[in-house]
Amino acid sequence: MRNTSRLHADRFPIPQVGKNLRAFCFVLFALTGISFGAASANSKPCSVPHYRRGYVWKGKPDFVMLNISMAIDDFAPTRLACLGEHLRKRYSGRNEVLGLIFDSHDAAKYYTHPLGGDSITPQPDWSAHEHASYHFDPEKNENAIYLTPVGNRAEFETKINLPVKSLPSCTLQMQGRCLLTMTKPQYPWETLKARAFGSVKVRWQIEKSGKLKDIAVISADSDPSAAKNALVEETLANLRTWRFEPSDKKTSAEVTYVYKIVERPGLGGTLQVDFDLPNQILIQGKPLR
Repeated sequence: MRNTSRLHADRFPIPQVGKNLRAFCFVLFALTGISFGAASANSKPCSVPHYRRGYVWKGKPDFVMLNISMAIDDFAPTRLACLGEHLRKRYSGRNEVLGLIFDSHDAAKYYTHPLGGDSITPQPDWSAHEHASYHFDPEKNENAIYLTPVGNRAEFETKINLPVKSLPSCTLQMQGRCLLTMTKPQYPWETLKARAFGSVKVRWQIEKSGKLKDIAVISADSDPSAAKNALVEETLANLRTWRFEPSDKKTSAEVTYVYKIVERPGLGGTLQVDFDLPNQILIQGKPLR
């Protein structure tokens, strides 16, 4: 069989200037990272957030589980995605990687997990400081990082598959800004025992940093009325734990905390929280008998 590629090259020789131009372009693309392929979902270079390693479980050679800590701002989805890509490369020799990501270095140092075979001893609730986790497990076809604003509660998580093609909308967000951290809303204990219920509507401003400012109560009611102050205090205390992702502009928001007594046996435990942002947060409590 004739070498047709050689034949066409002989019949239509490439001018020398064309060869030189092609070589120049190749070098230029190699140096600048420009490619002829489709544009990446992330046009900006990925900047890995600064983090500190805490507790590391040393077990099977092909598996690693570690705790790390970093600043709250770095829990923004774009930063988490960069961290996930970094962890995958750093532990490329492992068949399974689990990284628990905290906003407190003490939590990262001292939190232990039964999955690692650790004995659980009395300790502070370090899990409340866990706001993200990285999972790599090829057997489950999983390479993803999870944003979990409400501690490590899976029902409020946002999954970011890696490598990132496009970032998903956050499960908990307001005014287009992802909620990065918060504590789980509670039902005031004395109010729950008294079977009191009510609602508190609040408004605030989200600073560029993601912190809340100028929190104000718009309206509040309860039955009986004596429970109103307790519901307001619980609402304000919870809001002070909120932190949104940074932005180049300030935004304002408002939401209604609804406290409701339920008697149905289907309620898991004594408390259930449902988010319907930006409208309301429903806190359902079941009094203990």
